[in-house]
Amino acid sequence: MSTQTHPLSGRDLDIREVINETLDTKRLEILRAVNDLSLPTSRDDIASHAEISQKTAAKHLSELHEYGIVKIYRENIEPTAGGKLLFEAIEDCLTKTTITRDEFAKLIRTETPISILSNLCGEYQSIEEIHRRASVSATKETVKRQLKQFDKPDHDLADEKGHTYRITDTGEKTLLAYDDLSIAVEQIIKKAEWLQRLPLEDATVPVPELSDATVIASDTASPSNVLGAALRLCDVRVEQFRCVCSIYNPILFYAYKSMLDFGVEAEAILDWGSYVKSDQDTGTDFAAHAKCEHYQPLYLEDSHTLGIGIYDDRKVAVGAYNERGEGKHIAMIVSENPKIIEWAESLYDTYREMAHRPEKKPPETDSGFDGRQW
Repeated sequence: MSTQTHPLSGRDLDIREVINETLDTKRLEILRAVNDLSLPTSRDDIASHAEISQKTAAKHLSELHEYGIVKIYRENIEPTAGGKLLFEAIEDCLTKTTITRDEFAKLIRTETPISILSNLCGEYQSIEEIHRRASVSATKETVKRQLKQFDKPDHDLADEKGHTYRITDTGEKTLLAYDDLSIAVEQIIKKAEWLQRLPLEDATVPVPELSDATVIASDTASPSNVLGAALRLCDVRVEQFRCVCSIYNPILFYAYKSMLDFGVEAEAILDWGSYVKSDQDTGTDFAAHAKCEHYQPLYLEDSHTLGIGIYDDRKVAVGAYNERGEGKHIAMIVSENPKIIEWAESLYDTYREMAHRPEKKPPETDSGFDGRQW
């Protein structure tokens, strides 16, 4: 049994039960509606699209909000990056297996069926052998009944010959699909603090590869957690540093300057608010205008809610903060996984294509920018 404590709700969640309650209820229809409808959407539109009552929709949406799968702002509802990735992982799972959604949900409704199937192998085994290997407290008769269910034409998960059984190709595909989905759901739960803040358009991260990523999150009690981690990541020994910066913080900017002083090749993409604030402060205006040959600043014309730090091609940090809501707390992942580094570099290149080189100082702005800081 794989159980994870959800960092947002504080509840202990069994991965199999999370998957089953999504497939075996109307929750999948709600996820599909939230991901399919024009955003933001409403409870009424979701209920209509999912063909369920408003009461049922409200109940599921409340739980999905608690787990960071949807955002709810008054009457407006949107999926989070975690909600988008969860829906995609479930759809991918159902595509990989040839059994129906109802059959899949029944298979994982309790621990016994999936455990028995997991202990079948390519060679025929007796019921006694299968019962001995199954990691559940089921009787031999229960195992026998379940194996007969697996051998039905509409399931085809196991093949029977002379009271012995072996797993079929369909059974193996189903197990692989379930294992992949379990890994994805586990990471979506573990990384919920980060995924609920990651911009929806950037929800392209290879979820299974997040297993080695460390999450650092700030909260009311520890507002500087992420800043401290970001400062520790500043390393004058790297040869190249690239970043997307969407939060203006002089302390962090001074740390970046220490890297420049040591000759680190660097490029920074500042969102509009950070660019204006850094330019207005004589202590940080170096970030807005190139003052050495090994540093190139760029700026974006809009404000964003994402930060990226790429340290050579060995380590990345990707941070995101609440667009709305109290505190605007930040969550950041740090990873050395090559697939996550590749994803972060691709994301960086996307923002770089939208960025501009500063030819002159930006015009005075009275846009009401609030100078968000850590």
